[in-house]
Amino acid sequence: MGQEKNIKPWVKQYVSSRASHEPQTPRDELAKKLDGELRKLGHTPPAKTTMRKMISAARIKEPSPQDQPWQMGTLKHYPHSAEGIAAIMEAYRFAAKHNGTLTIRQAKWIERLREVPRQMFPEGPSEQELAILLIIWACQYAKQEIWSEVTQKPSFDTTNLDYQVAMRLVGPPDQWETMAAFLLEGSPLFAQTMKEWAKEPINKRSLDRRSNIDGIIKRMADNPELADDATLKAQLASLLDEEAHKLEREEQEPDDLDDLDRLMASVREQNPRLYRQICKAAKDGREDEFKRLLASFQDTESHKDKQSKGEGK
Repeated sequence: MGQEKNIKPWVKQYVSSRASHEPQTPRDELAKKLDGELRKLGHTPPAKTTMRKMISAARIKEPSPQDQPWQMGTLKHYPHSAEGIAAIMEAYRFAAKHNGTLTIRQAKWIERLREVPRQMFPEGPSEQELAILLIIWACQYAKQEIWSEVTQKPSFDTTNLDYQVAMRLVGPPDQWETMAAFLLEGSPLFAQTMKEWAKEPINKRSLDRRSNIDGIIKRMADNPELADDATLKAQLASLLDEEAHKLEREEQEPDDLDDLDRLMASVREQNPRLYRQICKAAKDGREDEFKRLLASFQDTESHKDKQSKGEGK
């Protein structure tokens, strides 16, 4: 946070504008490009971690209102038909019974899919069980839609879900209630987690952790009898806690650009001519010359420090 306060307003505007106008450029690639451009302009760019955060902040939209809890008052902005409201109220009752939360987005999908369970299962099961199946499918489509928005996919692809629904790939009816309760309880957390993940740099360790999280959630959703498994719950809690604190730990780790930024700022202030030579060497790709010039500056500064300390004695 302290680093961002020291960044000039025009630099913030420059980074923000480029991030907004180049949404398809990967964040690390854009950060590297902007770093080089700012250096060519004769300015010390933000540190690597700070630059990535600035790019993410410019790209990540405010949390969607659709992921807020549904209530009758939301009909003003998100209207539904009378038939849709009846199905939504049934889902709302179910969510309240299981201490879950029905979101505006899920309510939208409940109305869209309200006739599908009956069409897929014309021979039964009961109306109550079909209502629960509707909740399951609506939650799954809502989850896929969130993922599509957060990852900024060019299209909202529901092919896999469509196939599952068309082929009636869902567990036995006696497991539907547990599955629906699980999906409703986790829906706001999923929406927030996806948005947080989109802000952070993704590395191999993070991908493995997220894969493990997805795997555990899928096992618990596919096998409702595991929903209360103490070992799985402990594993999931540990992985979520580690992921939640990932950014905090990253900020505490030394940034390999910080020292170079400080050194370049010092060169620019104390020896503008040498600073221009160093920048030209970096621009031309003359790495040895770049290192030699920096080393000469450091040697000079070290000699000055020794002289200063000697005079002090």
